[in-house]
Amino acid sequence: MTKQNEKLKYYLFTIIGTLFVGSTTPVLKHLLNSGVDVYLAAFCRIAIPIFFATGILAATKQKPDFAAFRRLWKPILLMSFCGQAGLWMLTTIALQYAPAGQSMLIYGINPVLIIVLAYLILKEPMGKRRVIGTITAVFGVTLCMIGGSNFNVGALSISPWDMIFILTALLWAVYCIIMRIYCVKIQVYQCFFWLIVCSIILFMPFVLPRLYLLKSLNGEQIFWLVYLGVVPGSLGFLSWNIGLNTIGAVPCGLINSFLPVTAVVISTIWLGESIAGVQAMGAVIVIISVWQGLRCDPSKNINIVSDNCKK
Repeated sequence: MTKQNEKLKYYLFTIIGTLFVGSTTPVLKHLLNSGVDVYLAAFCRIAIPIFFATGILAATKQKPDFAAFRRLWKPILLMSFCGQAGLWMLTTIALQYAPAGQSMLIYGINPVLIIVLAYLILKEPMGKRRVIGTITAVFGVTLCMIGGSNFNVGALSISPWDMIFILTALLWAVYCIIMRIYCVKIQVYQCFFWLIVCSIILFMPFVLPRLYLLKSLNGEQIFWLVYLGVVPGSLGFLSWNIGLNTIGAVPCGLINSFLPVTAVVISTIWLGESIAGVQAMGAVIVIISVWQGLRCDPSKNINIVSDNCKK
């Protein structure tokens, strides 16, 4: 495999991971509508991947690296909260009161947040194009938030749940930046394993009193809970981490700007949700703004920053 094809492979990993993760919110919404407890649904999304993480360590003949965990437990714990436990607890709670598709439209602000944090923390250059892209993307997200079916310029309103989705976008951006900093210090499968372990520990106080609800689940609910853990929770999350570890935070942010597409399509076809014209226009503005803001010389955009996924 040539070096160029290898780089494109990691782009493909990231795109697949983004599409898989994009299916999370419609499935969570369906489970909540069917009566599944909010904390139980979030916990299954977080905890089921432990079986996949353990299996992949066994398949690669690795044991949990306790030395690496002891050395990096603070950033791993923070990433577990930002990228798993805190992120999905807040998302699932807010989905009780908001449509799944609209939530992902608002989440489209995430790549902009990655740019800002990369500038402030990693000292990556901002540039005029990224400044303009950031400003217009914020405008687009505002349209997504206020552009419901009863949109009226004279009576604008923003739901508090919209602000929670912006907070989850910020948490994911923080996760990406921290992972970018520490990805060279721990092997990617080990990182994946410890992230899941810490996420389960963080979430235990919320779910322990509700574990008895597992016995009341029906077959369809169990199927979708397992789906959450296997497809977006394991395959999607690991694919994203591999891409993040290799091509970097900003290119991943570019790809992540298209995550709402999966959620909106599934929510429209499966859940019967509709997207208002103003919201669709806002989503288009966000995607174009982010694309323009992140677009750069392709030769600079696909440099591998870590080979940890190969080790």
